[in-house]
Amino acid sequence: MRIITDDYLRGIHRLKALKHLGLAQSGITDEGLKELVALPRLATLALCDTIITDKGVEHLAKMKSLECLYLGDTKITDKGVEHLAKMKSLEYLGLERSLISNEALRILAKSLSIRRISVAQTQITDDGLKYCQLFPKLESLEIEVCQGITDRGLVFLESVGSLKSLGVHSRMNITNRALARLEKALPGLEIKGSRPR
Repeated sequence: MRIITDDYLRGIHRLKALKHLGLAQSGITDEGLKELVALPRLATLALCDTIITDKGVEHLAKMKSLECLYLGDTKITDKGVEHLAKMKSLEYLGLERSLISNEALRILAKSLSIRRISVAQTQITDDGLKYCQLFPKLESLEIEVCQGITDRGLVFLESVGSLKSLGVHSRMNITNRALARLEKALPGLEIKGSRPR
């Protein structure tokens, strides 16, 4: 099996109509991401399980049409998130199993476009969830297996009136009582994943 590397991206700028690109588990590096900036219609980009870092994210932030960005299992930190928060068309951001902290949610809360975000299996804690109240359009939040999230953190979500979907997992430090309280506060909320026992 051949691994896609930066060399494969040379000349990709000629694919002006390209809207979706999957480069997950590839050998793409920060340097290779420069080539993607020339794709004017690219709306979805998957870079999960690659070696890209905050330096590469600087290039991605220049992409004006990007709506969905999958960065799970990368070395992205809060510093890289600063660039992503400036993207005006970004609606979905996947950061599961990345190196972000609570600060990432504080930074992203400034975004006027983000509607869906995954921070599953990261170092996000109760203190990070308080920033969810600042997102103007947050509809979906995935926090599966964030061990630092407890019932105390779920209370912050009760005032996020736009929230329609919450991803949780039974291996979290939350209770069914807290989830029931959240559902009562947000009647249209769908809780996905396995609930605590």
